Amino acid sequence: MDPAMITAVKELGSFAVIIWLLLVEIPQYRSAINKNTETLNRMSEILMEISTKLEGRDK
Repeated sequence: MDPAMITAVKELGSFAVIIWLLLVEIPQYRSAINKNTETLNRMSEILMEISTKLEGRDK
């Protein structure tokens, strides 16, 4: 097989991997990060509510 053809196939494969990452993997990671961020925000709100209630008891 011609070395130029091998190089072209490798470059095409690399390009396909980049496209796959952009279209499939990165949006999934972004979605997971957003979900985790929402969960952490809700947990922070709950902890603040508990803290406020405990401070009210101490007074």
